[in-house]
Amino acid sequence: MKNVLILNGACKHFGHGGTLTQSFCDLAKTLLSEEGARVEVTLMAEYSDIDAECRKFFCSRLYGRWGCRGA
Repeated sequence: MKNVLILNGACKHFGHGGTLTQSFCDLAKTLLSEEGARVEVTLMAEYSDIDAECRKFFCSRLYGRWGCRGA
């Protein structure tokens, strides 16, 4: 199984915007999940739990050759 981390950079400015980026991230998550990948998404504008974000990174393909440890 492949592990994928999507960094969703969608953000609103003065209450508007971010919907196109959000739509692309949703589509990517759906397509990758259908192909059997384990997909984690980080919303850059709202993350607050550093430990959870580190676990996502270590389980992703960015760090993938060592595999997912402690998830």
